Amino acid sequence: MNVPHGLEPFLNGRGRQRLHRFIVVRFPRLAGMADDLIQDALIETLQSGSSPKDSSDPKKWFSHLCQLIRWRALDRLRRIERQALVSLSQAGGHDGSSGHQSRDAALEDDAVAPSERLGEAERRQRQVLLLSDVLREFTQWCESRSSGFRMKEIYERRLRGQAPGTILEQMQLSRAAFDQSLKRARNWIFERVKQQDVHHSVFQTILRGQRHEPLEVRVPVGAAEARFSSFEEVVRFVVEEMGALCPNPERLAAYRETAHASNLSDVRYHVEAAECRICREEPA
Repeated sequence: MNVPHGLEPFLNGRGRQRLHRFIVVRFPRLAGMADDLIQDALIETLQSGSSPKDSSDPKKWFSHLCQLIRWRALDRLRRIERQALVSLSQAGGHDGSSGHQSRDAALEDDAVAPSERLGEAERRQRQVLLLSDVLREFTQWCESRSSGFRMKEIYERRLRGQAPGTILEQMQLSRAAFDQSLKRARNWIFERVKQQDVHHSVFQTILRGQRHEPLEVRVPVGAAEARFSSFEEVVRFVVEEMGALCPNPERLAAYRETAHASNLSDVRYHVEAAECRICREEPA
């Protein structure tokens, strides 16, 4: 099998080390799987014959391989999350108590029953999975239509806490256009949440209006743990760690080529202003 000249540095040596560093920085929870992710990306590249426009330039190959690794890493994170949920569901006995309670007793609040903590951990885990799926579907829906790019950008800006006045100024929108797009985005997501959470048992705050006292729970993710004590922390995890609002590979690649294109405003905000760790490219 012929190996393109620009790809050779990534088979071993410094090029491979750069890819390894990219994974550790962008996906610290998958640091132990870095070699597997790199190998998968290289095999796919060689088997499919895919390549950047300038196949002799190692910098172009680095971007190309990072793009492949990025999406396979996100897929792997989702699988790990689902495995963690299964583990949580099976951890309790018939009375709902956790077999790990004695080991963690010193770190837990004695006032909280083991079954309550286990139930909350499982609920948070389901929130991660369902919200990740819903936001990914929302992103794909927006990217499938030209009118959706602006809606996705407005929603992401608000989700990240940007004030409406700032959004109106920076995106040069009328208040009516802003309100209409944001309402449509929220309604779309709300309807999907209702479809996913049929019994209103996962998103109780949203669908039932129930408020919960803060209760920190720990959920295994790969070799690490995620800690959640509020729904806001779940949202932050889904967006920052699971890449739920990341643009698709084609639009991200287009941004690399023509960053200031008018139809890539949402990607530009996501990468430059929001500073998405997953989508920002490592400096050469």
